[in-house]
Amino acid sequence: HEGMARWIEDFVLQGYGYQQLAADAQDAAIPNQPTAVAVGDPAFPIDDLVFRAGPFSDPQGVGTFGGMKWRVAEVAPQGSPPFDPASPKPFEVNADWESEEPATFQELVTIPPEAVKIGGTYRVRVLMKDNTSRWSHWSLPIEFTTSEPLVMFPPQAALRITEIMYH
Repeated sequence: HEGMARWIEDFVLQGYGYQQLAADAQDAAIPNQPTAVAVGDPAFPIDDLVFRAGPFSDPQGVGTFGGMKWRVAEVAPQGSPPFDPASPKPFEVNADWESEEPATFQELVTIPPEAVKIGGTYRVRVLMKDNTSRWSHWSLPIEFTTSEPLVMFPPQAALRITEIMYH
């Protein structure tokens, strides 16, 4: 419907949506953009996905930490075809896992192995909140491709092929 499309365009580009986004983007009191680094095995096995957040930094001063969140999302690997109708591209906007929001600063996070798949390409990011409930921008992404686990999971270790049926 042409009228609805025009209304949405006006709302986003000039109306409340735009105005609120512009105001949020200009808020000088939000926490500074956090940093994150990978500290687990450099081959990124699915059972050793460990990341470290840099220190919390807020223009309002020290002692204003309010929370933080981590997320991991699958993305299309570099060089993948631009469009494949049989297999839609994964986009970072769809998180495969998000952490809880701890009330105290937790420098390290371990992504659970069941949140990712072997051979998938992922991005991890962190964001932080101050005690006035202002969120920072997301950290720059850490992009990686997962590999086989360092240690087999208990069901895999006990799995044996003991019989083959042939007709």
